[in-house]
Amino acid sequence: MTNPLDDLLSSLERQNQAPRIIDEIKEKYAQKKYRQIFLILENLKESGQWALDENDEKKLEEFWWNYAN
Repeated sequence: MTNPLDDLLSSLERQNQAPRIIDEIKEKYAQKKYRQIFLILENLKESGQWALDENDEKKLEEFWWNYAN
């Protein structure tokens, strides 16, 4: 099973999100601050800065249940 965050980061990169956001997420992942990562991702989604497809939605939910919850 792959880490859902890898797929979510790929989605962010495809949508040309600021590298600093991606770096911040990677840094927080190394620190095991999973809930903070989820909040960043959820904020990007809710603000419309990140358009999720069906697969991204599944991966975000999987990340929530397996890491951030």
